[in-house]
Amino acid sequence: HPGTDGWNRVISTYSTCQSQNPWIFMVPLILLNLGMLLVANFTAYQARNIKVEFSESKYIAMSMAFMLQALVSAVPIMILIRDSPEAYFLVYA
Repeated sequence: HPGTDGWNRVISTYSTCQSQNPWIFMVPLILLNLGMLLVANFTAYQARNIKVEFSESKYIAMSMAFMLQALVSAVPIMILIRDSPEAYFLVYA
């Protein structure tokens, strides 16, 4: 057995975590991510009038827009590929 040494002592293990319904875990994570995106964008919007030397709201807004774009494109993809094991593994891994 490759997980033991010459004296049969365990030196490595392997385990996985699976769920019959992953959406129970994914929906709260998606909602939390979306909520944090909204809070960050609102805070960047409030800070838009700070002097240019200290203003980073433009860059924060751009990064939040990229995250929102990834979220909006990833959720439909995850829904569409749930019946294809190869694509499912590629997206979820």
